[in-house]
Amino acid sequence: MEEMKVLHQMALEGSMSDIADQAQYLQELDDRYRPFARQPHKLCQDYQSKAILDLVEHYINRSSTT
Repeated sequence: MEEMKVLHQMALEGSMSDIADQAQYLQELDDRYRPFARQPHKLCQDYQSKAILDLVEHYINRSSTT
C-alpha cells in the first residue's frame, strides 16, 4: 500500500516520468500489481494526469475498505 501512496503523490504532482517509473516498479515488485500498473503506464504515454490520479485514488479507496 505504501507504493500506492508514492504513486498517488506523483500523480498529484503530475510527474509523468516518475509515474511511469513507479508503474514499472510496481509491475516488477509484485504480480498482484501488474494488471493495475499497466493502466497508469499507458495513461502516462497519453499525458492523462487527471485520469491517473482518479485511478490511483479509486484503488486506494477500494483497498482501504477491504
